[in-house]
Amino acid sequence: MLGFFNRFFAPAWRHPDPQRRRQAIDSLDPQQDRETLTALLNDDNAQVRDAALFRLDDPELMLARLDKQQNDVIQTRLIKHLNGTSAHPLPIEKRKQLLELISEQALLKAVASNADNQQLRLAALARIRDEKCLIEQACQNRIAAVRHAAAERVESDEGLEQLVRQSTRDRHIVRYARDRLNQRQQDAQEVQRRHEQREALIASLEKHATAPWDALYEHRHRHFLKEWDTMASEAGEEQVLRFQNAHQRCEQVIRHHHAELLAAQEHEQALNREREDRAAVVEALENALTHLKGEAHPRRQDIDSLLALRRLQAERWGYLSEHNSPTPERQARYHSALVIIDQLVDAWQLLDDHRADIEQALDEQDMGELARLRGLVHWPADYPLPLLMREVDTALETHQSLKQTRDDTRSREDSQRLEQQLDELDKLLTDGELQSATRLFDALNHRFGRLSDADRHRHNATVKRLRARLAELRDWRSFVASPKREHLCTAMEELAEQPMADVNKDQRHRQLVNEWRLLGNAAATRELSQRFRTASDRIRSSLADYYTQLGQQREENRAFCEALCTQLEELIAHADQRADPDALRTIRNKAREEWRQHTPLPRQHVDALKHRFGLALQSVQALIDQQAHHIAEQKRTLAEQAEALLVDTRDIEQRTREAKDLQQQWRSLGRAPKGEEQRLWKQFRQACDQLFAWRDDERKTRRNEQDSHLDDLQTLIDRIDNWHPNHASDAETLDQAEAEFNTFEPLPRGRRSEGMRKRWRGIVRQRRDELHSLAHDVLKQRWHAWRPLFDAHVSADDAALADQGIEDVSLVNGTDLDSDARQAHQHRNLQRRQPVRVEDDTLQRLRVHLALMANAPIDDSDNDRRLDIQVARLNDNVGQIHSLSEEFARWLCSLLATGPVSHAQWEALHPELDALIGRLDFED
Repeated sequence: MLGFFNRFFAPAWRHPDPQRRRQAIDSLDPQQDRETLTALLNDDNAQVRDAALFRLDDPELMLARLDKQQNDVIQTRLIKHLNGTSAHPLPIEKRKQLLELISEQALLKAVASNADNQQLRLAALARIRDEKCLIEQACQNRIAAVRHAAAERVESDEGLEQLVRQSTRDRHIVRYARDRLNQRQQDAQEVQRRHEQREALIASLEKHATAPWDALYEHRHRHFLKEWDTMASEAGEEQVLRFQNAHQRCEQVIRHHHAELLAAQEHEQALNREREDRAAVVEALENALTHLKGEAHPRRQDIDSLLALRRLQAERWGYLSEHNSPTPERQARYHSALVIIDQLVDAWQLLDDHRADIEQALDEQDMGELARLRGLVHWPADYPLPLLMREVDTALETHQSLKQTRDDTRSREDSQRLEQQLDELDKLLTDGELQSATRLFDALNHRFGRLSDADRHRHNATVKRLRARLAELRDWRSFVASPKREHLCTAMEELAEQPMADVNKDQRHRQLVNEWRLLGNAAATRELSQRFRTASDRIRSSLADYYTQLGQQREENRAFCEALCTQLEELIAHADQRADPDALRTIRNKAREEWRQHTPLPRQHVDALKHRFGLALQSVQALIDQQAHHIAEQKRTLAEQAEALLVDTRDIEQRTREAKDLQQQWRSLGRAPKGEEQRLWKQFRQACDQLFAWRDDERKTRRNEQDSHLDDLQTLIDRIDNWHPNHASDAETLDQAEAEFNTFEPLPRGRRSEGMRKRWRGIVRQRRDELHSLAHDVLKQRWHAWRPLFDAHVSADDAALADQGIEDVSLVNGTDLDSDARQAHQHRNLQRRQPVRVEDDTLQRLRVHLALMANAPIDDSDNDRRLDIQVARLNDNVGQIHSLSEEFARWLCSLLATGPVSHAQWEALHPELDALIGRLDFED
């Protein structure tokens, strides 16, 4: 009985039958019976739990339930809430908060594909981790910003290749994926190239570590280190280890070389110090001797000081010689100084020993004794004599001068004549005139005996030399001439019998005849002369035809040489004053070659033709010099013009162009005289090189300025590339950036400028697309933002239609309306004063218009309205670019101005409008 009462009087949602509980849930109110519905979420029956969940229609509860149990129906209902297609769409911020709680990839994929808000789609896309899903979004999503954001998150090469193949909707993504693939390929190639560069550098360093030392070893090592600094950041551990090992080996080689160099330097310094000490020893001795030379006459203290210095420096020299031997040149100087000092000391000692005898001989004027004593003291000739020896020399010279005066007059004539005969004899011996030389020698030998002792002494060496040459010539003639003549006779006879070319035989015959003549009369006999002459006559008779032919050849050569001289003379007579000296030099050289090729000439004409040809060549050379000097003047002018360009104040590019013109003129001219050509060319080239160096410096400065200009532009491009608009009003920022970009125009020509310009256009195009997407989202959001205003108008319209009073609707919560929307709002308030409900056809026409904009299917019953609206749309867009966003904005204003509308009409219309607006795609 108690169970019966419980079943009869208990609420239906507590009924034991799950089906009754399921039916009872439909009668529960989600607001008033929320606790009951929440309790039913824990019911034992799954259908009851699902019904209670759907009745509450709470996305958070659905999400919690979905985490515990996968349910396609719950997932579908949750997707509608997130996409904004449910009967009561959630606010954007609420949906974003729900997305933060979702990790299910299928839900995120559905939101990213069908959500009615771009920011919501992007938020869902940001939580997707599956690359396949990202590729699908990049290829199929209807919003460009979502597609681009999905494409940017595809990282694998396979994914990028799929984007290239499958993304037929958006060429931007195809280009982006292809560029990413190409860039990755280029990056891989660049990584490989840098790896190979590092390997090559390490191999070079390893090879350098084993190379022998040279002057550039350390410089190349520093160069390798500098190159490695630019590459080390990407090097692997193995490469770093190899480089460090090779680097250490190179440093060991350098340290070893520096140690050897330091040791060598120290050794060299020691040798230098030793050389300096030896030089000081030698210089001390030589300076002492030099000082002695400057004295008027040496004194005893001078000799004693010199002797003491010798002993001191000899000790120093012996100490230095214990370690290293001196150089031969310095050793010779040292010994030479010692020898002179010893000579001075010995001579002074002898002078002291014979001082008394010398003074007695001076007093007695005994010249013989003075001469004997003077001969005992050998004082070095380059040093001043002591006073006593100077007195002796003065006395002896006075005595000798008196004697010499008497003999000089008599022997001067014999000496002069003898000198002439000696010169003549020398010439005869040189010429090989044996007989004449013999006679002359006999004559001068008699005269030589009459000369004075001094003259005989002076000419004795010459006479002996000439006597020996005369004897040698006599012996040589006797020894050589006879076998030489026999040999020449035999050679001539053999030549007469020997078959040989006429030219060679004639040359050999002439050679033998000349050798016979050179022998003169030496060992000449009648028999040998007859043999030689007979053989020579036989050869001449055999060469008679050759001599005839040679005469004809000489005549032909004479004719050719005369013609050549005539041509040169005509060239000189009719010379062009503007002739190229190089061409004249070629003619001159060619004439000399032709002259050499057309020899020999007849003997009677050789001198005349040579003189004539020489005069012609001199005239040609004078013409060459004249033209060359004229060219030199022109080149001097060009050099001065080039130097004038250095001080010119015009633009350097214009001056360098003029310099190039001057170079063309320089090349068109011939050559100046040899020395003048080099000097002018050096002057001209220095001026041109200076101009081109200035031009290169200015171009480098200009390039640096352009690079700085482009770097600033690159900063702007990177800033806009990293910037993304958040609102449609951010278009002003992009406009300012475009205006700033225009200030950099015109850009310098080059690949970098073109690449930057192309990148800028792509970035601007992408940001414009994002702004358009934001503007379109604003339009959709405007529908949701205006919903309270629409509801307020509907409530006011419904009250007016029910005669409950007419009341104007004010803006709800400060709703932001533009001028067209405000006019529509005011018009709606005016329409309410005529309480005639708007016809359903007007509202249906607005619905069909929205369906056409959303490309939604239209029932056949609406075909008439569709045709009328399409015709009107065509008329409105004649001559204009169709803009769906502007048309949707006008549609919203039309819907706002349409009234009065009853609550029933609005409730039947706005769910379908919500669904159609969710399908709008503003992509052009």
